[in-house]
Amino acid sequence: MILLIFYFISAKALITYDQGYYNGFSLPVSPGFICKDNFQQIENVPFREAFANIPQVILGLEFLSFDKGINYKLSITSTTTTYFEIQIECITSIQVFSVEFSWYAIDDQRIQVINNFNMNPPDVKVFDHINPNFESGIVSITSLGIQGDIDFQLSISSITRTAVSVSITKVANKIINLTQIGYQVILGIQEAFKDSNNYPLSSAYNSGTLKQYSNRWLFLSFTGFNMSSTLKQKVTRYLSPLSYQMNTFDVGFVNCNHQISWLAYQFTTIYKPFECQSVRLSQSNDAQASTKPPIQIYIQELNLTLDQSSNNITNQLTLNFQVYVKCQTQKKIVSQFLRCYECTTNKYHKLQNYCNQQIDGVTYFLKYYQQQQTFKKLSIQIASDSINIIQVLYNQVQIEQKILEISVQSI
Repeated sequence: MILLIFYFISAKALITYDQGYYNGFSLPVSPGFICKDNFQQIENVPFREAFANIPQVILGLEFLSFDKGINYKLSITSTTTTYFEIQIECITSIQVFSVEFSWYAIDDQRIQVINNFNMNPPDVKVFDHINPNFESGIVSITSLGIQGDIDFQLSISSITRTAVSVSITKVANKIINLTQIGYQVILGIQEAFKDSNNYPLSSAYNSGTLKQYSNRWLFLSFTGFNMSSTLKQKVTRYLSPLSYQMNTFDVGFVNCNHQISWLAYQFTTIYKPFECQSVRLSQSNDAQASTKPPIQIYIQELNLTLDQSSNNITNQLTLNFQVYVKCQTQKKIVSQFLRCYECTTNKYHKLQNYCNQQIDGVTYFLKYYQQQQTFKKLSIQIASDSINIIQVLYNQVQIEQKILEISVQSI
């Protein structure tokens, strides 16, 4: 008898988002959590499955229990495709009893998470961001150092195409008591956030029945406190009907600023690159060729002439390029221009031009079009014998799509 044994290996799909709740920094859940006098604790929080790429991790505080005089630092110290590492450190002799949070992990470039953990002293700050199409954002407090009465609120004061500014209110004689603060800035495209609100609360809060949005998380966090006594506030979520409450226990309610937002973890917005609609070229014997740079590009809509590399952001739907390339004997100019991004074949217009004694310069007249009314990031790379234009696209993954390539090569 011949036995045939077949081995089946099941490949698990890689995930692009995940969420959970962490209560390991809390008494009595963790009996050894005596968070004072420079106590430190580091934990690994696993994802349900592996990500293809290292995700961004967002924290939303939902249970805090401590008094004035605390100084706890909370930070994500590392992230892999299978877990993230979280660390808490309590500096002073005043004990922190609970810091619990919901966490959200996402592998998508249409959202960016900027970590500003444990800032000392608290102040206004400006951060660079990657995506020129970020339109809105939220802030989420992660850590606090408090040596007396405090009264402050964090907010995003401006978002430009390249940077975001976070402001903090400074109430006289109280801001000095906020010795340290940590927070995250979560930025996104228009689709990223829905029904975002920041509520100033002075008593226990009941959300009432909420509308469930598909492919979105209900994100809750704090953005500020007006605190002169012990803080013991906890968010409790309910599935049926969908709602949540914020309550206190044993002590009075501490005035706070409470952030709510429906945060997308799957998107329908897909950014696409410019495509070349027409190509025309002129070959010439230019008497002034010796005075011109080897390669030069003029962008009509931007009224911009370049003979060196440059990065540009534009919201134009159409761009007309005029590219001059100096031609030398025994050389050829090889070029390709993206014509159909989603095509599997015939994606590019491709040309070859040979140089000789009658041709010492070639000028390309190119018309590119992209129908999305969005901001486009272009990296124009110019060398002595080549020019490339790369458009950076921020979708689920970042793509650097080459839309123009011209090079001078030996025959």
